Amino acid sequence: MFNNYPDKNESSLCGPATFLYALLKDRPDLYSKYIKDLWNAGKAILGSLEITPSQGCRHPTNYTSSDGQTRVPAIDWISMASLRDDMNFFDYSSPDEEFSGITMPSAIVEWTTGVGSKIIFNNMSLGALAKYMIIEISNYVSSENHVAVLVNDGLLKGYPSKGPTHWIMWDSKIISVSTGLPVDENTPDTDLVDLSVFSWGEVKKMSSFRINRTRSFKEFCGYIYGAVVFEKIR
Repeated sequence: MFNNYPDKNESSLCGPATFLYALLKDRPDLYSKYIKDLWNAGKAILGSLEITPSQGCRHPTNYTSSDGQTRVPAIDWISMASLRDDMNFFDYSSPDEEFSGITMPSAIVEWTTGVGSKIIFNNMSLGALAKYMIIEISNYVSSENHVAVLVNDGLLKGYPSKGPTHWIMWDSKIISVSTGLPVDENTPDTDLVDLSVFSWGEVKKMSSFRINRTRSFKEFCGYIYGAVVFEKIR
């Protein structure tokens, strides 16, 4: 974990990290029991989900770097890799296995409904979403909902978008920098925008990640490919 939040670090486990971030916030009791059961018994019950990681997942390869540091924090490998591996046909047994770690929206839906949440919005596109839909997604952000969004990670790293690659959680609505208010249909494409997000074990403003700047609303929209909005986990 990083800053007490799930951290995928050198893996493609952003989907499980995003779901487990919501679980940790809403039900820390379930989160901790899930990890303890995996550690003690090699399997766990999470709501209606039965998580049984494979032998390969429990004994990963290339798990440490050349200096002996873990490439994914141990507690996060246990929780996130087990969740991802359980749904896969092939084992997820190394941080190197990018394809096996990919999470589709259907998996986010299965995990969230499995712990008793309700899906409010679910949409994904191979192309960037329309502006009106991104405004709709932003408006779902509240203390009662979680907004998991599929983006291109260049949104936070500062390079051009080339398709969906990364799950993040929006922790605030999209805000116009000039007005300090949430964006709406009247927000000009040229307005600079920012928002608070969870990614890579941190919760902070988009502009505080590697990109180190805000984006125009039009530019921002080009990085958004889908979202799953679900109610708070009770």
